[in-house]
Amino acid sequence: MSINIKPFFVSANVHNSHNYIRDLRSRCFADQENKAKETNLDLVGGFVLEPIGPNRKMGKLANCKSESEPHCVSKNIMKVQNLARIHRIESHHPMENEKKLLVLDLDLTLISGSHKERPFLHQFLTHTYQHYNLVLWSDSMMYRIRRILKKLKMHRHEDYKFSFYMCCNSVVYVQKGRREKKCKPLELIWRQFPAWGPHNSIIIDDMARNFLMNPQSGLEIEKFRGGEDDTLPQLAKYLEKIAGMDNFSTLNHNEWQNV
Repeated sequence: MSINIKPFFVSANVHNSHNYIRDLRSRCFADQENKAKETNLDLVGGFVLEPIGPNRKMGKLANCKSESEPHCVSKNIMKVQNLARIHRIESHHPMENEKKLLVLDLDLTLISGSHKERPFLHQFLTHTYQHYNLVLWSDSMMYRIRRILKKLKMHRHEDYKFSFYMCCNSVVYVQKGRREKKCKPLELIWRQFPAWGPHNSIIIDDMARNFLMNPQSGLEIEKFRGGEDDTLPQLAKYLEKIAGMDNFSTLNHNEWQNV
């Protein structure tokens, strides 16, 4: 549900007009949440729409981190659901069931802003490919992604393969407080490939906001802007160590450098 509030002017008291708009928006969000609860949205895996507090276990679709933002819950879930219904991933290499899922960002994660490879890039991908299905998800146009991968000889490498690529068309704007932020909801992948979920998936990015809908599955690394860097060898060791675990949902990826 959305509402368009047309501009208007109140000459007597501008402050009151601002309060009116704020109150109207608050009532709108409250009505939206109540309606979603009444209809009991059909979420993947039998999830029931309800606010998630700090002591409640999160499912595949993570919600707001604080109960002070209850209006975000239904709005964010519905956005992901609406995209998931029409979203289709074009697979380039079959997913292997015995492997976990590793989703990688491109810009400032694997390459610099000038398209320079992060040191040990191909060694990292070759090593992790032994344990993970590799997926590249960039907030960029698909034609640019393909051009960069071809330039860096990553698109047809003999030692590793990407199962598929995802671009800016798969990014979702979700409500975080009073602002909307872009993120990469893994639910889009899990719906089409149900063998993978929070228990065996991890996404690596230089921006934590991309994990808003899947905070437990996200691992943030330092941005790469060029020069010497040993991040990928350290990361490869961590990924190899956890690859044999049955459930990733109990891990604290923030401690990856200490493992």
